[in-house]
Amino acid sequence: ASPAIGSTTTTVYSVADAHVNSSSPDTNYGDIDSLYVSANSEQDFTYVTFDLSSIPADANIISAKLKVYLSSTGGSIYWSPADRIGAYYCSDSSWTELGITWNNKASFNPEPTDAWSFSFIYYVKRYKTWNVTDDVRTALPSGNLTEVLKFERKTGDGYAVFQSREGANRPKLEVEYST
Repeated sequence: ASPAIGSTTTTVYSVADAHVNSSSPDTNYGDIDSLYVSANSEQDFTYVTFDLSSIPADANIISAKLKVYLSSTGGSIYWSPADRIGAYYCSDSSWTELGITWNNKASFNPEPTDAWSFSFIYYVKRYKTWNVTDDVRTALPSGNLTEVLKFERKTGDGYAVFQSREGANRPKLEVEYST
């Protein structure tokens, strides 16, 4: 889609990201270049935070897309119906990249804002996208947005690996707005 007339589009990169793992509840994974999302005998959730201060406080958010680079997958993740990874809004941006663990993770909305589905054919080594427009509108006054990625629906054992901000393809937020 073309940008709206008089709008500005900006890309904001994550300022903190980490995954948490239920099997190692006191371990921090904030300094590695991978972010895991899994749902089998263990669970991995990914937390990503963006600094929204480059967007004017009075901006009208037209659209916002969370983009995270899918590096690889493993196990069974494309059963029928398709497995889905949801993006969940987290109002608590006080967690730190080198401090978050499964045991101290921030809570997040129980319903996903948007979800991306695996199908029988899917591609890795590219960005996957979630529409988080409403979340950016909600978070703009606080100046920070945290999204949590987790399997919304899981039919088999498997996992997805995304690149963190320490990797070559950092998580990003593409925001179109007008003032």
